[in-house]
Amino acid sequence: MKTGGAILFGLILLLALSNCANDKSKDNNCQTCSTVSFKNDIIPLFAANCALSGCHISASGANHNVALDSANAYTSIMRTGTGIVVAGNPNNSILYMQMVPGGSPIMPPTGQLDACTSHKIYCWILQGAQNN
Repeated sequence: MKTGGAILFGLILLLALSNCANDKSKDNNCQTCSTVSFKNDIIPLFAANCALSGCHISASGANHNVALDSANAYTSIMRTGTGIVVAGNPNNSILYMQMVPGGSPIMPPTGQLDACTSHKIYCWILQGAQNN
């Protein structure tokens, strides 16, 4: 009986650990999804990687009408019905899906964002994509 209990415990532990490995809110290379601020965390990422000349710089000249400069970013990506950001659902958000391996087209065009940066965007969307 003791051996059976140990085996059952081992199976339950293995199942729990495999579920954790599939939890996208955690990343071994980054921290878990702590609260992400649009103003303090996301806008600086956009400024460094997206709101560049010829890309997503302003409302009047932005590629695909998506302006990611600080003055226009939130309104631009949260337009109803565009799917750019689906609050609470990063895997259905165009913004996130174009920043991960296999995204098409891959953004930013200067090179894929590192895992921790794209994870921060994932967490922000997962947390409801707040304008905080």
